[in-house]
Amino acid sequence: MEERAFIMAAGGTGGHIYPAIAVAEELSERIEGASILFVGTPHGLEREILKGHKFELKLLPARPFPKTIVDLRMILAVLSTALASMMALKMLKALKPAAVMSTGGYASIPVIWAAHKLNRPLAILEPNSIPGRANRKFSQWADVICIAFKTAERFLKGNAIHTGLPVRKDFKLLTRVTARSSLGLKEDEFVLLVFGGSRGARKLNIALWEKLEALLKENEKLIIYHICGAHSWEDAQCILSRLPNNLRKRYFVWAYYEDMPKLIYSSDLAITRAGASSIAELLIAGVPSILVPYPYAMDDHQRYNAIEVADAGAAIVVSDDEMCGDMVYQMVSKLMVEKDKLEAMRRAALSIAKPNATETVVEVLLSIARKGGCNLLEA
Repeated sequence: MEERAFIMAAGGTGGHIYPAIAVAEELSERIEGASILFVGTPHGLEREILKGHKFELKLLPARPFPKTIVDLRMILAVLSTALASMMALKMLKALKPAAVMSTGGYASIPVIWAAHKLNRPLAILEPNSIPGRANRKFSQWADVICIAFKTAERFLKGNAIHTGLPVRKDFKLLTRVTARSSLGLKEDEFVLLVFGGSRGARKLNIALWEKLEALLKENEKLIIYHICGAHSWEDAQCILSRLPNNLRKRYFVWAYYEDMPKLIYSSDLAITRAGASSIAELLIAGVPSILVPYPYAMDDHQRYNAIEVADAGAAIVVSDDEMCGDMVYQMVSKLMVEKDKLEAMRRAALSIAKPNATETVVEVLLSIARKGGCNLLEA
């Protein structure tokens, strides 16, 4: 048995991949000589996101399952997943990992099946309030299920623990003061952060741009940080070029920004989609948010993510249909002067944040690995 090997089945979007990276980094620090293998598919963001990390990535030919059975893509999905499952079985037999962790999604199915078949310790990490189909289907095979939202438990079969969602270690190294200082911000400047998750969000971009000039013109202390996504970068350049010079210096736009912890910690308010990772990061930094759930997310899980945060008082939920320039203008202008409301939202965010989620999930993984017979030495 390879007592220091761990497998992370994590692919698709950043919401599946970033939490697994956080766990992998903590494992690498905790376990002497730990070997960590990520498993995904060629169809997601895993290659792009893991490019700057030290972890090995193995790609399997699994494909997403369509929502309807009467679909030719279902045949392709079944065949590709069967092939990927055989490959995963061979891989796990050779590696004999101490434990396997899945963050869900179609990319995880072959690895979950192989871990079950070989009786390897298995943990499932469910990022969303409504679990995905893979995690719902296979949760009974897991030794333990780590959930980010309490509401997820009722959909899962097995031993569920409310751990919160692991976030990047960088979030432990910053404070609002250090982040704002590094960006040269003044204490009385109000920072609005607009971003759309790992792929960007065109709807949010357009809504902001409709009232961008008016927002900046009428709120002299407003600074806007905007991550628009690669697909909207050319449009962003056109918008920027048309802004008057005196306003342009308060609008910062990027296709992608590597150091998101710095931007998040420096912000007074965020407008974003309701992906699990984005929410977890905002909560840890204590940033109030306007959440605009992506309407086509599987099982409408983003809406339920947003509702759980809003019910705690940390966010305001706006539907995708309602989101427009007027909505952005009215809500931002109003919240800029409602300091007490923003402070209450900030406190609510911190109260439901799980800053030790990464360490908790790692403890869970190490626990099931030891129960499975591994003698793990901590560094």
